Amino acid sequence: MRAISRGCARRAVRARGALRALRAARCALFVGALTVAIAAADPLPEPPVDADPATDYTAAPDDSSDAGSVSVGYGLNGRAGRTPGASRTLRFRGDSVEAGLREGDADADAGGDVSSSSHGRVLRIGRIAPAWGRGLAVGAPADPWTVRQRSAAGPFEPRARGGDGVSCAWPGLGVDGFAGRVAGHEAFGLGVARHGVRLGSVSARGRPQCVSLAAELGDSAFELALSSALRWRAEVTMTGGSTVLGGQLRMAAGDEAFQAPLAPARATPSRAAVATITAGSRALRCTATLAGWRYRIDAPGTRAGVEVVWRDATRGVWSWGFEEQHGARRAPTATAKLPGMRQGAWLEWRGETPIAALTVRSERWGSRPFVRARVRESLAVGVDAPLPGGLSLNVSHTVYRAHSGETVYVPERDTDRWVLRALSGAGDRTRATLKLPLAEGTLSSSLVMTHARGPAKTQWAMQWSRRIRLRRRA
Repeated sequence: MRAISRGCARRAVRARGALRALRAARCALFVGALTVAIAAADPLPEPPVDADPATDYTAAPDDSSDAGSVSVGYGLNGRAGRTPGASRTLRFRGDSVEAGLREGDADADAGGDVSSSSHGRVLRIGRIAPAWGRGLAVGAPADPWTVRQRSAAGPFEPRARGGDGVSCAWPGLGVDGFAGRVAGHEAFGLGVARHGVRLGSVSARGRPQCVSLAAELGDSAFELALSSALRWRAEVTMTGGSTVLGGQLRMAAGDEAFQAPLAPARATPSRAAVATITAGSRALRCTATLAGWRYRIDAPGTRAGVEVVWRDATRGVWSWGFEEQHGARRAPTATAKLPGMRQGAWLEWRGETPIAALTVRSERWGSRPFVRARVRESLAVGVDAPLPGGLSLNVSHTVYRAHSGETVYVPERDTDRWVLRALSGAGDRTRATLKLPLAEGTLSSSLVMTHARGPAKTQWAMQWSRRIRLRRRA
């Protein structure tokens, strides 16, 4: 019996060794394929790591307006069996004064602000969202698998926590500061910048004080954050190359226990490294990315992906991508189980005809190699057509299927912001939006029907907006 037990143990050890070798070979083959492709996948639309993955994510509103204009808007939205909700927006921008006001049911960006520029000073009162450097001490650092600079952030990128207070900056002197209740904490910050190097200090009630040293020199950026508890975090990004071949590199390191003063609950990886290579021309473009991070020693994560985009004047734009994910996407809890391997592939086509613009996208994710053992998939079709009389119609239809614990994200454009819909289970979602000129403005009406388990759910929304150019004295 002992001999049989020893034999079984030896065979089990050999089997585990063979399995490790197979996994290592598959990983090496995958990374090698990425290197040959010389290309990084632009991440699929998904909410930032600090957002609830099971609920819709609403991006920051687009409050930009031209100088000398007033923008107004009024909206209603509702669903069957519920009282409609209302929203109001007002935005004025002059040569030296800018003011805005937002009101709405469950609008996270509700509030008002006034900004004044005069005598080399920029003063803002009301809603503020300060951001310094790479966002380690004040603001929001990028997701661990991206290399984007803050100026290139998209609508679904992490954004700084806002609040009510006052901020003031003297750009000519390189001095700025803020005070108020930011992200639920009474906070105060002061910074000084010279020749691309910035030194700042931020304090929040009940949190250790933090000092930030940041620098932006050409295509490189750096930030070091050090708290009074002697916890630190550092990050550096570098960009180089030409229009034919380019690359980006981002590296981060620091203490696992480091917490940003204004967002102590926002856990970020203590180690991260992301490399991106882009190659090709305007007609054919390949991008590839390889990223790894670690929240703590038992919570690592990796991503690797490749995307190829082909643009043709007659055949439209084709996009094909493949991505593999391992480990923790967000900071795990004490009882959380790390997710297993995920592989995803997608194919998208965008084209235009004389009467409409068309988009078709197919996406599939699996828990086994070659996108097997499906965990979620979706097929989306969109049509955008201009109509006579200044009208326009947009119709999109998505069929999805997601296993328990998985989510399918569908980006949808509202009047002044993007919304990332979180869909689970199996079903389909249809959204129709009609825009028409009304009362010297634009009326946008949308109807959404979601069919999953049980009867179909219907939602509707109407938003009227108008931008008025102010006359200037001769």
